[in-house]
Amino acid sequence: AEDAEEIRRQVTRAVSERGSLNLQFRYRPGEGGKELWFEARGHFSCDHTSHAGFLRGVLFDVTDRRRIEEVIRANEKRFRQIVENSPNPQVMLDESGTIQSVSSAAAAKLGYPAEELVGRPALALVSSDQRSRIQEQARQFAETDKDAFTGLVRVCRQDRSTFWIEADVSKIRAGHAVQGYLVRFAKLDLGPTCQPVPHLQIHAQ
Repeated sequence: AEDAEEIRRQVTRAVSERGSLNLQFRYRPGEGGKELWFEARGHFSCDHTSHAGFLRGVLFDVTDRRRIEEVIRANEKRFRQIVENSPNPQVMLDESGTIQSVSSAAAAKLGYPAEELVGRPALALVSSDQRSRIQEQARQFAETDKDAFTGLVRVCRQDRSTFWIEADVSKIRAGHAVQGYLVRFAKLDLGPTCQPVPHLQIHAQ
């Protein structure tokens, strides 16, 4: 195994702590062989004397899963670059709603440097009087099999001023799994006394 040192460390820890073992490691069978990935799960057990100990567990071949994950990560990197270089206001979120990438146009409208937005929860940019509504709408959307929704929301700039946007939110999928969301938005030019009616429209792409 190419990760022999890490395996020894994890097994030693599990034995000394009489705890569990959960690790992934690479294995290359022979020179020039195809690299394989395995996942080992186990736990420390004692025999009937309660003294002698051993690890009991199972071994899974997770090579295909690792390759799929590598493709997803590569795609996410390319997708992030597309978002960052877009001339339009758009933001990429992970599945929990944390900002992963933001275009310069979106950062400018929100009044933040782009690097300060990455890693922040998108909900933090929503006006405080609307966060519970948006959180509930996001939950509804995540639980549907639809791919996108549009809605009106008031957001906060860094200088604490607010403005209304129409947001179009699309799911980013890898197969059937949702890996994140793409949010494209347009600022609405409304008069100071105009209060639009917030709405949510879920639809298939």
